[in-house]
Amino acid sequence: MSVTASFNYILTPMLADLNLTNDQVSTALAIPSIAAILVVFVAGLLGDRLGQRKILRIAVAFFVVGSLAIAVANGEMLLSVGLLLEGIGATVMSITALGLLGSRIEGEGERASAFATFGMVGPIVYLFLPVVTGAIIRDHSWRLVPLIWVAAGIVCLVAIMTLLPASKGTGETGELWTPILAGLTVVAAVQFLSHFSDGGLSARTMMTFAGGVVSAVVLVVVYRRMSSPSLSIKPLQNGATALLLIVVLLIPFANTWYYMTLAFQYIFGLSVLQTAMAMIPAQLLGLVGAKVVGGGLMRRYGVHQAGTIMLLALSASMLTLLLVQYDSPLWVPVASIAVFSLASMGTAVVLTNAVMGTAPKSESGNTAAFRSSASSIGVALGFILMSSIVFGTVEASMTRNLEGAGLSTEQISQAIEDLQMATQNPDYISTYSYPVTETASISDLEKSAMADGLHVNGALGAAVALLSTIVFVGYRRRPARSHETADA
Repeated sequence: MSVTASFNYILTPMLADLNLTNDQVSTALAIPSIAAILVVFVAGLLGDRLGQRKILRIAVAFFVVGSLAIAVANGEMLLSVGLLLEGIGATVMSITALGLLGSRIEGEGERASAFATFGMVGPIVYLFLPVVTGAIIRDHSWRLVPLIWVAAGIVCLVAIMTLLPASKGTGETGELWTPILAGLTVVAAVQFLSHFSDGGLSARTMMTFAGGVVSAVVLVVVYRRMSSPSLSIKPLQNGATALLLIVVLLIPFANTWYYMTLAFQYIFGLSVLQTAMAMIPAQLLGLVGAKVVGGGLMRRYGVHQAGTIMLLALSASMLTLLLVQYDSPLWVPVASIAVFSLASMGTAVVLTNAVMGTAPKSESGNTAAFRSSASSIGVALGFILMSSIVFGTVEASMTRNLEGAGLSTEQISQAIEDLQMATQNPDYISTYSYPVTETASISDLEKSAMADGLHVNGALGAAVALLSTIVFVGYRRRPARSHETADA
């Protein structure tokens, strides 16, 4: 979490310091997500079988070593190794911690409190770290930021050693081919979506697709030939879990963090540090949404009713984007993203509890892995489809507005190209708002077009959140979990 909250902020000075080419940058930035998805099923398996405490210690070690490698990196090789180790460690920690909560906490009230507290971690990290990172890179070296990640890892290790009691798994890892092949299949699916979005049916896209098909076929063959494969598909065979995983996959479509961050920088002209400051109310309400609203609703009404309420609130919060205009006072987008954060964090807490509540004790880690995989695919699909629609709307609106202003085709094309660069190049969106080189009137027209895209993001996000509510209503959580019965 500490990495995702600050990585974009150090990206530009880091790349400039290391003198990396665009291809090297693309390769390096893809490594953490690939590593995370690749080990997701292995992480779920090892936590259940070798004990969560032991696996958490190993994961923290990977994370700390990877962060140190990034801090001292002098080129692509060491940076890539660091990002690989950091990605593996962070993913294993997340999956194992979630499996730990699911397997050890039984009571309804205790589970509501535990998952609400777990959901507070994100808002707390994002409340402080972006501001701290922005202040650091303004006056100091970017290499100080990975050292903060190291310190966070050490704190986690101390907490694990002192607060977490020892746990015993089965003691056997079993075969690892099936979980690795499952991870490869999900990686290929996510990378195919990413490459298709960037270059259509290019050779690279088709190679990724072919690799995914091969890994899926090999997985099916190996799975069927093994008498006791390590990869369990029980979560997919459970009707309640399957429905909830569909909701997990849909939820990333109802997301506006990226677009609102872009709006702060591009429409309202905020710097990266000012954007982080503008997000503080959102992170504070995110804490309220996770602990007070989400946790409180679960304790009072149960997971099912709480989830229905929060998903409806998420849909309503996305509609607040329709109030954001290019000439709105700054408090309007600040209030909009704050309301969204409250609903989003509350929804995440309830949905996570609902998914893990369907898992028998021995399947907690595996269920967490399937949840993470569904979320990864949803994030990729959501960004690709939503960004295509949003930026397609922006382009159409900009063309219409600029033609009305009497600009030539060349000027319109240049304005659209500038906007696309501002929204796709991390050099720009992670550091400062892209400089508008045309006149003030043209700048207003571009901002108006960007606001139109934000409105489409809100309307579509609200619709998907409403669809998720309908799917969620079909889920019925069993009145009490019986691990022995479920395992049998």
